[in-house]
Amino acid sequence: MMRIDAAGWLSECGHLSVERLPSPNFDERASGDIDLLVIHNISLPPDEFGGDGVQRLFTNTLDRNAHPYYQ
Repeated sequence: MMRIDAAGWLSECGHLSVERLPSPNFDERASGDIDLLVIHNISLPPDEFGGDGVQRLFTNTLDRNAHPYYQ
């Protein structure tokens, strides 16, 4: 079951874990119902899981020199 908390954040999604990662790319939400949920299913670098590449991408802290793929 998917659950949105009082602040409007996804807090639960069945058996999947949910991580809230504050981002400098965030702005205020428009009033009204949520009608779109984007779930990112990526790894950075590709096919390398468990690192912090995705988090760094979404927080504008990805080191372009950390991996040849980022060049």
